[in-house]
Amino acid sequence: MIKTNRKKIKIIESGLTLFAKKGYEFTSIQEIATESNISKGAFYLHFKSKEELLLSIFKYNHENMKAQITAVDKLNMDPREKFKQQILVQLKQIAEHKDFIIMHFREQAVAMNEDIHRYMRKMQMEMKTWYEGTLMEIYGSEAAPYLYDLSLLLDGIRTIFVKLMIVSQIPLDIERLPAYILKRMDHLVDGILLEGGPPLMEETMVKAYFSDHSSCADDVLREIVANMKDQLDILGMDEEDYDLHLKAIDYLKRCLEQKAPDRFSIQGVLANLKQVSELKPYCKEIAQHLKIQIV
Repeated sequence: MIKTNRKKIKIIESGLTLFAKKGYEFTSIQEIATESNISKGAFYLHFKSKEELLLSIFKYNHENMKAQITAVDKLNMDPREKFKQQILVQLKQIAEHKDFIIMHFREQAVAMNEDIHRYMRKMQMEMKTWYEGTLMEIYGSEAAPYLYDLSLLLDGIRTIFVKLMIVSQIPLDIERLPAYILKRMDHLVDGILLEGGPPLMEETMVKAYFSDHSSCADDVLREIVANMKDQLDILGMDEEDYDLHLKAIDYLKRCLEQKAPDRFSIQGVLANLKQVSELKPYCKEIAQHLKIQIV
């Protein structure tokens, strides 16, 4: 599990429970605060809004899943067995949070804002990259020209079974499912390699789909600041230092959102944040985009 501010974790877990039980729209901030044993004012010390909490829940669940997948990756196992275990990790976490996922399917038109949409695209991109790397490990260089096709096919197979399990409530055997999915991929790879010919998906198509217009400079800077917040959450700082650096990141975000950003203010806050070694690469990225030096 990722390390983050203990009070913030409590709020995230309370929000996750209440959203899954009552729905996003019908859960109030006061109810989340009560469930977390804090005041409503204390909630706003950690989250500006219910939307921001929802985004943090997505991040929290995703980072926990990634940590479990990474732990399996470090085991001394055959790539096929390793991948089956990692798929099982995914399926178990999905099953554990199925009520929250159903809520998201039901209310996404209400709860989906730009930041959540962007983060979900980031999750999709990470998943695609992981699939491609694993497929190469399992099937070798012969499959390389077809990695984009194969990763989409794999995601499609996994997704349809997840929907059957979560939305249709069909009692699938998730212990058996990873081996079944991988066996179907064996058949697909064999057929594609036997037939030969050009792949259906090309790199330019995939990049266009996942770019989500993020080439815009403002979007890039927002993404870097969001990544800084994510990194801060996993550092395990004491509460006072965490709050201090979170305020600095929020101030940086406000500076960058101005029509004419104050470069001296940005230089000052970057100089402060770069003292945390894990945040320094993000500070350098922002400085490069704005063509300023960090003092």
